[in-house]
Amino acid sequence: MAELIHARISYRPEHWIRVGTFNRPVIGDGEVNRLRQRHLRTLRGTKGFEDYGDGC
Repeated sequence: MAELIHARISYRPEHWIRVGTFNRPVIGDGEVNRLRQRHLRTLRGTKGFEDYGDGC
């Protein structure tokens, strides 16, 4: 499962510290949803981002 909720960021090599992969789930779908909702509430609580993610 992967989800991208931010606009594209042009990373440069100096932005990366460590890159890795997961071969098995670390957390379940329910936890992913809970964390996503918390993240969206935080973003939407920021002035100018009240409707962030509504169009997705």
